[in-house]
Amino acid sequence: MKAIKANRFILRDHATRRADQRALSRQNVINVAKSLIEWKWQEDKQTYWFIGFLEANQSGGFTAAVDQGVWIITVFKRKLTRREKELMK
Repeated sequence: MKAIKANRFILRDHATRRADQRALSRQNVINVAKSLIEWKWQEDKQTYWFIGFLEANQSGGFTAAVDQGVWIITVFKRKLTRREKELMK
C-alpha cells in the first residue's frame, strides 16, 4: 500500500483501458489506497483486491499483482455492500 500511496505502481494495459472507459485516473487508484475499506487476497487469480473511494462520493476499487513492483490489473467503480458500509462505522 505504501507504494501505491506514493504513486509507485504501473497500470497494466487492461487497467489503462478500463480507466479510460470509466473516466478514472492514477489519482483514483491512489485515493482508493488512502481510503481503504477492505482488501483481500484472491487465490484463484493470484491478485489483491482493494475497495475504497475513488473520489469523495464514488466508491470503487482495483486489483493488483505484487512481484518486484506493484502492477494494477484493473480499476472499477462499484457501490459498497452493506457489510463494507458497516466496516466504515
